[in-house]
Amino acid sequence: MVQASVDTFETTRARLLSVARDAFLRNGFLGVSLRSIAALAQVTTGAIYGHFSSKEDLFDRVVAPSGDGLFSLYQALIDEFLAFPPEMRSFDAMLDFELEARTRIVDFIYDYPEDFLIIARGSAGTRWEGYLDRFVEAEKSSTVKYEAAAGGQLEGIDGMLLEVLARYLVQGLFEPLLRGLCREDAQAFARRFGLFFHHGFQALMEPGQTA
Repeated sequence: MVQASVDTFETTRARLLSVARDAFLRNGFLGVSLRSIAALAQVTTGAIYGHFSSKEDLFDRVVAPSGDGLFSLYQALIDEFLAFPPEMRSFDAMLDFELEARTRIVDFIYDYPEDFLIIARGSAGTRWEGYLDRFVEAEKSSTVKYEAAAGGQLEGIDGMLLEVLARYLVQGLFEPLLRGLCREDAQAFARRFGLFFHHGFQALMEPGQTA
């Protein structure tokens, strides 16, 4: 009897998350009410509060596993590269690592497409509204660390240029999904986009290019 109660609780919770995911995908956080989710899940609004403390909490539980998971992967890839010995952190060696890293990131995004579409298009009014800022800050920080380890080769790049480049670099990882590309085409785009940024940074590192 106790096991049946646990199963019912978990089944209801899973149904609420599934219904909420569909609702947030269609209408975004601001366009969805707990009452509408309750009706679609065939439970009372009060029953939702037995699982989630608020609509914000429900939204967070829908997108956090994939959203936080992707950022953890992104940070782990940065840390992995920065931990390489100096001879493996050359600009040429970086390219192969970058392209492989982008492949893994795009695959992760396409493993959970609905969650990332919700974050990108329907997270206004939640803490996820500034989701990309986390990646931009991580990218800027890693670039500064790489610059310091490489002897200040990028010291001519000012803060605004670094901010803009990092933001476009990060946005490019999500753009294929937002434009409806399939996984294969997204991977091809990510490779070309990565090559563009890599060689762009390489040009900025050449003497006289940042004066």
